Amino acid sequence: MTTSNCFQESSCETQNTKTVEPDSDLNFIPLIAQKFSDILGDAVHGVSKVVLKSSISRFLELLWQKVDLLVEECLIAEIFLQRFVSNQTEKRMQILSSLNSGMILIVVFVLAMKICRDDIHKNSYFANLFGVSIESLNKSEFGFLKMVNYQLWVDTECFSLLFDDISSQGNVQVLI
Repeated sequence: MTTSNCFQESSCETQNTKTVEPDSDLNFIPLIAQKFSDILGDAVHGVSKVVLKSSISRFLELLWQKVDLLVEECLIAEIFLQRFVSNQTEKRMQILSSLNSGMILIVVFVLAMKICRDDIHKNSYFANLFGVSIESLNKSEFGFLKMVNYQLWVDTECFSLLFDDISSQGNVQVLI
């Protein structure tokens, strides 16, 4: 399976068989920020990937500080974002824009955390953290779910490909 196949609807399999050592000192943030910057930069015309990478890095650092963001959640959020972009292209819709890309990032990470964690903050916590209204966050989450046809399962092989890629690019310690 290639990573491009990972972003389409996938079977209902569990994803996490590997975890990242907590003392990886945020080495993963620049790598993840670059991936998200590339995805958004390609999907939203006229957006500077350099500005995006810097903003996304700060966004990821804030999540890491406030909710102990995990690399696994970043990879799942990446799959969700790619799936959203792919589905909007298939449906010949252009929903993602420079005006809503920040909200889409919030949504993909909140959904990734909901998938990975047994206990997660309510949407109101994230709305307050990022200075958006709870109504906007809830509405955006619902719209996102509709666009991806409620497909939140991540294939194990797809997850492993992304995990191996990020592990090989940086000094990310892996526990198996």
